[in-house]
Amino acid sequence: MSERAARSPALGWLAAATFGALALAAEAAFRTPWLKPSAERSPFSWAAAVTILFGAGCAAVLARRNRRWQRVLLATVLVWIGLDEAFGLHERFAADLDARRVGLGWSGVALAVVALLYGAAALLLALEARLGRESMLVAGVGLLAVSLTGRLGGGALAALHHLPGGDPRDVGEATTGGMALSGWVLVAAALLGRVRGPRSD
Repeated sequence: MSERAARSPALGWLAAATFGALALAAEAAFRTPWLKPSAERSPFSWAAAVTILFGAGCAAVLARRNRRWQRVLLATVLVWIGLDEAFGLHERFAADLDARRVGLGWSGVALAVVALLYGAAALLLALEARLGRESMLVAGVGLLAVSLTGRLGGGALAALHHLPGGDPRDVGEATTGGMALSGWVLVAAALLGRVRGPRSD
């Protein structure tokens, strides 16, 4: 293994930890709305979008080797999630997963579509992680799962009218947002590692 190849996983872990820490620090140190990790079109939202779309590109390249349908579907789902992240559709239509706003209207449809996309991505990434068993991909999928669980937990609390406000809510949103960003970085780095690795996968 070359020195460059050996450094790549370490750089992926470092980038994931750095982005996650920056998301938490931005929430703690700044009160500017556009710097909030969970805010629509914040730098963190754009960073996540670019990372997700990069991961989609890696999945498309991998689809040319084998498991074509699975990886093409993964790339397609990631493109949609990346666009959603870039343009803030889920924040716009289903902010806070507030159950009072979820119904048969446009907000409910948008929330259902977003939930379906994230569920499909989670399943496809879990299959990819199971096949390769790289710790980076497994950790990335795990962080994304925990982040999504936190969002769903916030929705349950909102439905019960127990969603906290103020600092606890801001910290919770920053934590889930930071974990999601770190997870996407790890996923993209792991997929890039497969693109650059042996063609046996």
